[in-house]
Formats: sequence, structure tokens, C-alpha cells
Amino acid sequence: MDALTLRNILFTCLEKGTSELKDQAGQSESTSFFKFTENFKVDVPVNIRDSLHEFLSNEPAISEQFEDGWFFQGNFSVGINIKKLTEWVLNYLFFKNDPDATIKALEIPTSKNKANLSVIYTLQGISVNEPVQITESTHLVPYDHLPDSYQKNQIKNFLKSPDAILFSRNLKPECAIVSKNNLNPFLNSKNQKADDKKKHAKDLIEKTQNELEQMVYLLSVIGPCSPDVLYQWINYSDDTPLGDAAMGLSLRLSEITPHFILSLLKRAHWNFDPVQAKVLINKYGELSEQIQHRLKLPIGRLRNSIKRNYIGDMAIEIGIALEALLLPDTNVELGYRLSQRVAYFFNDDPERRDHVKKVIKTYYRDIRSVAVHGGEIKKVKGIPNRDPMQIQCETIEICADIIKKIIMSGKYPDWDKLYLKE
Repeated sequence: MDALTLRNILFTCLEKGTSELKDQAGQSESTSFFKFTENFKVDVPVNIRDSLHEFLSNEPAISEQFEDGWFFQGNFSVGINIKKLTEWVLNYLFFKNDPDATIKALEIPTSKNKANLSVIYTLQGISVNEPVQITESTHLVPYDHLPDSYQKNQIKNFLKSPDAILFSRNLKPECAIVSKNNLNPFLNSKNQKADDKKKHAKDLIEKTQNELEQMVYLLSVIGPCSPDVLYQWINYSDDTPLGDAAMGLSLRLSEITPHFILSLLKRAHWNFDPVQAKVLINKYGELSEQIQHRLKLPIGRLRNSIKRNYIGDMAIEIGIALEALLLPDTNVELGYRLSQRVAYFFNDDPERRDHVKKVIKTYYRDIRSVAVHGGEIKKVKGIPNRDPMQIQCETIEICADIIKKIIMSGKYPDWDKLYLKE
């Protein structure tokens, strides 16, 4: 790229052109490129704008990427061309007031440099007070700590809309799980390697999304809790040419459940510990594929149990979780065997072990069995002064504790050697 010629054109743009904010109020607090350009007007003489357009069109390294090209944005792509690029260059130039910074940004698609991007999943059902690093590339952050963006602005507008009120749910995220990566998102059908580049980009995004989905599932074990993914999107860094031209936002309403039930179930003591989440997620990554696969069903049913509103549904879901977790090898004397195997995980604390054993027996006899046979769950007999919902919530806690113990130990107990299998 002829950087000297481009620098002269950009200096001329700054010299002959003007820029202004449409609304001064509130703008000085933000350096967000999105927020700035939304409220930003650039006026450059036509002949100078045409000179910039002509230079970009005639520069092979640029034209082969941008002329009738595509910008990759996860599950979709948007069309790009030299005209759009010209407008972006002018906006970025006046925003930075720096021709060299603008030229450097153009080097992202015209060289082997890759653009920085963030895959963002916003969550409801858990919260953190400050950013927590989960893995080398992934952080859990308060929602308000996310930078200003098109997507956050769309969410803000949606929360004011009649649709949000109609759902009668609090659809404002509490935190976000953010994975940072990099790739070159610029594609062109004329380039023979375009299909390979698109496949690589698609594979990278899908891999990252799958990892985040898995992390959200694992977060359910901490607390325990049942975080919902409200919105998800991909953000490219501000210096990515036309990165703000491809702004997608997915709202996953089908997965969102009312959380008012949490107060009803008296779960205030179920505290989410982000530090424990970091340790657990990294330990899970060290497990064999066989154990990860075996844990998938119990964790999913644990999540479902927390989401349910009726105690009978909760009891059936957590029953499936416990049986899949601890009784894959038998279908006889389930209540007895379950209490025995659950108790094993608490052998280091005899008092806790005996209590847990009693809770599981009570849950299985007075809640799960009644629910399965269509009865009305009114009271429990096994433990004095405890109502069914308290026993149900404690059973959920016990199930979450066992999953954590298995992940941290890296293995399942060998029931044959422990003489617990008959």
C-alpha cells in the first residue's frame, strides 16, 4: 500500500474538511467509536472525497478485499464495498485526528494482521461485582462494564419497548461472559481462498460459542444457580474497518424463565462465587471426554430443576440428575442405593454425611415418589420442622455439591471397589 500518498490525502481531508457533533450533551464522557460516529458528522469537499475513493479503488491490496466483498459476523456476513470503506476511513480519521492511526487500521485487512473480536453472552441469574478471568481468553464481567456499542444501545431501547413489558420479565442482563479472539473477517468472492477463510472464521466462532455455552452450563453448579443467556453478539475492535457495519444481536427469549420464584424458595443463601467458577471451569476442561459427556445430563437436569416453578417438576428433574449421576448401573432399590452413594461423597464429615443421607431418603420417599405417582406434596416425615420446598432446595444443593466434587477429583467413584454395588 502506498502509505505516503494515502497520508497526503488524509492530511488534505483534515485540512479542508470539518466535523461536528450533532449533540454535545453526554458525548464527552465516551470515547466509543460507535457512540461517537452515531452523533458525528463529517463534511469533506466532494473532489477530496473522490480522491480518497479513487486511491482506495486503485490500491490492489484494498480493492481485492473490499470491492464486492463481505464482512464475516458469526452466523452471517454483510456486503462491503469501496464506497462504504471511504465513509468509514473519513469517520475514523476525524475521530482519531490521526492519519497514521487510520493507515494502521487499514493494514488489518490488507496484510496478515487479524482483527480483535469479542464474542459476548449476556446473562441473567448470576452477578459479579468486578471482572473475573475464567480462562486465558474468557472473562466474566458486570454488564455495565461492557463498552458502549450498537448492541447495548439496542438492548436499552428494547427494554423501554412494549414488547419487553409484555413479557413481564426483567430482561436486563446482570453480567456477561466475554471471550476474546482474533481473525481476519474480510472475504471476497474473487479471492480463491475465500471459502477456506470463511470456513476457518466460521469454525473459530462456532468453537468459541460452544465453549461459552458449556461454561454457562457449568456456572449452574456454582451456587447452585440457573443463568439464562439473554442476548449474544460479536464485537470487533474499533479499529477494524467497517466493523461497526455488521452489528448482529440475538435475543434468546425461549430460554428465559421468570426468576421471581427464587425469593419464594428462600434461596438467598445460594451465593454465586466467581472465583470458584474459575477453578471449576478449568478443572472441567481437564476431564476426559467420557466424564464430560457423563456429566452433561446431570448438569442439564440440575438447571431444569432450578428453573421449574412447581415442586413436583423440580423433584422429578433433580431425581433424573441424581440417578444419571450415581445410578447408571442399576434400577433396583433406587432410594436406598441413592442415599448410600450420595453419603459417600461426604465421608470426611460424619455429621454432614448422616444429615445428607437423611435428606435424600426424605426427598426420595416424600417428594419424588409422590410427584411421580401424581400425588399432592404436602409434608415430609423424615426430618422434623422442615417443609417440602426446603428439602427440595437442599437436595438441589447436594446434587450440585456432588457434581463439583466429581469435577474437582477428576473421576467417578468405583462403586464395585467400595462395595456399594450389589
